[in-house]
Formats: sequence, C-alpha cells, structure tokens
Amino acid sequence: VDASDDKAAEHLLNATGLFPKPLPQLRVGATDDDSASDHSADLRKRLKDNFRFLGRLFGKALMDNRIVPLPLHPLFLDCVVGRSVGRAQLAQLIGANEADSEIAKKWPGGTLVATALAIERAVVKETAKMQVSTELLAGSEQELEPEPEQQPESAASRLESDAAAAFAGRKLAEACPGIVTEDSEMTVAEYLEYGATFDDPGNIDPTQPAPLIDGGSERSVTVECIGEYLDAVQAQWLGNGVALQRKAFAQGLGEVFSVDALLA
Repeated sequence: VDASDDKAAEHLLNATGLFPKPLPQLRVGATDDDSASDHSADLRKRLKDNFRFLGRLFGKALMDNRIVPLPLHPLFLDCVVGRSVGRAQLAQLIGANEADSEIAKKWPGGTLVATALAIERAVVKETAKMQVSTELLAGSEQELEPEPEQQPESAASRLESDAAAAFAGRKLAEACPGIVTEDSEMTVAEYLEYGATFDDPGNIDPTQPAPLIDGGSERSVTVECIGEYLDAVQAQWLGNGVALQRKAFAQGLGEVFSVDALLA
C-alpha cells in the first residue's frame, strides 16, 4: 500500500512499513485459482508467485543472518505467523497510534478508519458513563413497586444506542480533533453521511466498488453501526484481503525452514 506523498516517485514509500494492498473479495464460490469466475486471476497468480519468492528470499536471509533492505510492516509478519489481530493492530497499520496525526491521512482510507476508531472509543466511554449514571440513579431511588427486571442484553443495547445517538450530534472537531478545522460546525453524523458506506475505504478506484459485505455499497455507515463497519475493515485489511499474499509468503518461507520457528 502506497502512503507516500509523491505518487510519481520511483520507489514505494510508507511511513509505517510496507504492507500488501488488500485484494477485493472473490465472488461467492470462487477460489484464487478459479480463472473462469475471477477476472483478476492473472493478477492473483502473479501475486502468489511474487510473495512466495519473497518468502523464500526472507527465509534464506534469516538462515544466513543477513538483512533484506525491504521494510515490511511488522503486522504483515504477525499475519504470516498467525498472531491474532484486533483494533489496536488496525490502528497500528495506518499509524493512528502515532503522535503525528498526518500519518493516517497518507494511508488510503486512513482518515475515515482513524475517525471511525476514535468514534468507537468515544461511544464506549460514553456508554460506560451512562452505565454508571444509571446505576447511581437506580440505587438512590426508592420505588414503591419494583419494576420488571430487564434482560442485561436489552439494557446494554439501549445504553449503547443512547450513547451513539448522543455522540452523533457532537461536533466532529471536538470529538475527533485533526479531521476538520476547529471552527467547523460539522457533526459526527454529518461527516459519516458524506458518502461513508460499507465499501473498502482503501479502494482508490471509484469506478470499481469494493464492498466489504454483501450490498455494502448501498449501506451507509452510522455511529450506531461503527463497530460492525470496523469489523469488516479489519477483516478485509488484516484478514481475507491479504490472505493470498500471507499464505504465499508463508509457503515460500516454509520451503527454507518451519514458520513455527519464528515463534520460538
């Protein structure tokens, strides 16, 4: 994935390390080797061959205690050896954890994902505050007749919905600093309404939609479903979208020595 400022540069640059560009999802029933059902079969074959070679190269370099001058992102190697990934890794991928807020903006789709991560964290905090307030209020009230007990799931869902609704009306400049200018009146909900859908935010070709889920191009991203959206992005960027590259690299590496040796 190219996150450099100069798109015409001779070399590929990335402030957080080189990471494979996620591939669009295959149609239902198609496989990486199914040329009849996948129009990009040639691209997938070349990627498989290239990453398998890259895995062998890194394996031989490790065996000979040499350095390969190719700064792969540490998360790609984590994916290769099968380490679990979550929100922290998604933020790490785009540099959202760095002190420099401009790093995430250089990553294709990074601004939207960094904002979504900030929104999710804020909604979790808001939900926790409402939970504490509700418990304190319930403890201070003396009711003559006890009300029917609610299921924990429904009470939690209601709190999350209330927190999301409250956060959606906040100004984006206050909720997620650095996304818009400080004097902007745009709310969080208005920002998401500005074209955010369940398409791969890293897709830079508007003529070729890359839905993250079935019907994703028609489904809008809202504060209420921000967690589901991030789940889909995480699965695409760190899972299914790079599975071909990850497996090919591991296969090439495994031709030199066991991948499990990296975990020792």
